[in-house]
Amino acid sequence: MHKPSVNMHTGNIKIVHVFNVAERTSGTSFGSGLFLGNFILLTNHLYSRVVKFNRDFVYQSELKLPNRPFDITKIDDSKVAVGAQPQIFIISVKNMQIEKTLTINNSFWGLQYVCPEFIVAYCGKLTWIDDSSGSRIRDFQTGHECYYLHAFGRNYYTCAVTPNSVCKYVNGKDEFTYNSKELNGIRGIDEDCEGNIYICGYMSKNIHQLTKEGILVREFSTASFGISRPWIIRFESNSNTFLLTDMDSGKVVIGKVC
Repeated sequence: MHKPSVNMHTGNIKIVHVFNVAERTSGTSFGSGLFLGNFILLTNHLYSRVVKFNRDFVYQSELKLPNRPFDITKIDDSKVAVGAQPQIFIISVKNMQIEKTLTINNSFWGLQYVCPEFIVAYCGKLTWIDDSSGSRIRDFQTGHECYYLHAFGRNYYTCAVTPNSVCKYVNGKDEFTYNSKELNGIRGIDEDCEGNIYICGYMSKNIHQLTKEGILVREFSTASFGISRPWIIRFESNSNTFLLTDMDSGKVVIGKVC
């Protein structure tokens, strides 16, 4: 996919589609998701499942998991990994079957694959996990609010350090810290095709867009997208298209910066 010719700092947000992966009956019903080739894959915590749609937003199939999922990450063009503690499930997207299960001796929510390792995040700690054995390689202590992360590489990542601040680390050293009283309850973090960083504040009910240097570009209220409390944001690679999940429902919005 070619990089879009749109100003990512000033472009308007257009809602393309809204999924309802699960109607909430009780508790929260948050999910995660990603774009993979001709498909969109969405997880739902409440109903312990991964759902596959095509790019016309038509339901294709789903996989019921033995545990409730917290995050999903790309392995390659045919496989994803889903984190459902205490396990990581390697899933074939074509037939929606579990190919391998890793049992992790570690609590975790956030999950990112950076070959040949996974990075998992939970409550102030990042842990690197061997992708073949599931064994722990190393830990890195962050702030107590680190539940998700965005990794650009094995030693290049952004995560929360307080309820209203994130830090970008390169080789274990902080490159910048962004802090705002208008951002609270940090969860999903991602970057777009130009390296701009997006941070979900589920308690502040907004998204902060930063430059790759950590300077605030703008702030979005997610109420205008029909999302009550934003949980995970994910951009399609080399694209202006993203998905945004909601903590309080099974709703997932597909949007574009236009």
